Amino acid sequence: MKKGFYQKSYFNNENGYTLIIVILTLVVITILGLGLMGTTANSLKISSHERDNQSAYYIAEAGLVQKRAEIKEKLSSEETVNEAIKKTSLYYNSLSKSEKESFNFADYAVSLILGPDSTTTYSSDNGDFEKQFNKETKATVKSKKINSLMYKIISEGRIGTIQSRTISQVIDISNTSDNPDNPTSLSNNTVYVAGHIQLNGSAQLKNITIASPSPSKDGHTINGNLDKVKWNTPFNYKLPEFPSNQFNNFPSNSINFNSEKITLDKDVTIQNFKSNSLTIDVGSSNRSIYITNLDLSGKTIKIIGSGKLTIYINNLAPLNKNAFINSEGNKDNLQIYVENQININGNSSLSIDGSIYAYNGINTSKKLYVAGDIIIGKGDLHINGNGKDNYISSVSANGIYAPNSKIHFNGGSKTEIKSNIIVNEVIFNGNSTIEGIGDETSNENNDNINNNKNIIFRLNPHSIIENN
Repeated sequence: MKKGFYQKSYFNNENGYTLIIVILTLVVITILGLGLMGTTANSLKISSHERDNQSAYYIAEAGLVQKRAEIKEKLSSEETVNEAIKKTSLYYNSLSKSEKESFNFADYAVSLILGPDSTTTYSSDNGDFEKQFNKETKATVKSKKINSLMYKIISEGRIGTIQSRTISQVIDISNTSDNPDNPTSLSNNTVYVAGHIQLNGSAQLKNITIASPSPSKDGHTINGNLDKVKWNTPFNYKLPEFPSNQFNNFPSNSINFNSEKITLDKDVTIQNFKSNSLTIDVGSSNRSIYITNLDLSGKTIKIIGSGKLTIYINNLAPLNKNAFINSEGNKDNLQIYVENQININGNSSLSIDGSIYAYNGINTSKKLYVAGDIIIGKGDLHINGNGKDNYISSVSANGIYAPNSKIHFNGGSKTEIKSNIIVNEVIFNGNSTIEGIGDETSNENNDNINNNKNIIFRLNPHSIIENN
């Protein structure tokens, strides 16, 4: 009996059961802890990788921006640009006549300014960047020419020895000189017409010659004044590009012009322009103003300072009152770009001591005075006046450049030019008068390209893209 009792007690003995449960629990907790530690370590590794990856992008971007700023500084240096233009002029003068016809003056000058393709390194060791978590940071930036007046910046940002990202940006360089960048020899007091000529007998041509590449008057409408037309006159002209990129990248720092004077210490976007009389001080630096909508009617803008001012206008309201811009100022220091058609209505007038690029043309029924050049992209130029109320004048070999457009000289309008007009089609109607007031010499000035001395180069950056 005792033996069975003890056997039963042995099988019912629960001593040590708690220890087993504790051990199993510790095993489970240990496994979970190890798994959690592994997950955390992996997350930290991924986070560190993403952090370094993003830092590498920012370093690449910083290197690209630095290189772009250096290029812009070179192109903005008046001394550097003038020296390059001087060397380009000397080289141009050494060319043959056929070589001159295909010579790209601006592209050659920019090549001298920027030099050959180059590679620049910015690093934390040189003090350009700070180290990231004790890792060396470095941007290797390449600048290379890919086309005429087009360059590409490629920047590789690197963290340590492993993580890197590469981005690139294409930059167009536009020439906003106060004279179109064509060294073609063009005679003053001449209207160069690439296409159709419509010349009525009542049109008055005073000291003016019409030049055409056509061999004869066949295909043209000419009534009288045949002695004023020169046939078989070839000429080469390339319209400067309109800086469309600038209109898509207005600076975000907008201001309101509520006072009568403003000093520009940076490029700005204008929202409002309330004062009828405004003085803009550009100081000694080149500045730009970006305007979405502008009504110039009844306004006077005075520009002071030795720097050059470029104004970009999306939409210029029709002019219903007289407006004066930079009156008696240096015409070489003002360039205006207008995207929409310029309309000068009624008895209003527009006076600009500078140059203007009207992309979609000009329609004036009163008085238009431009001391520099008028350049038209794709619209037409309509000059509709009565008597002596319309004229385009210049104080230095400047004129009208509209090789893609028509120019309509209508009614009793009068137009004065000092250099020449380049146009696709020209129409003289009614009692219109056009008078040449320039010297009977070539704009080439004894084969020297003096008109290119005021070239201004501007950067038009494309979007930044990442290279795989």
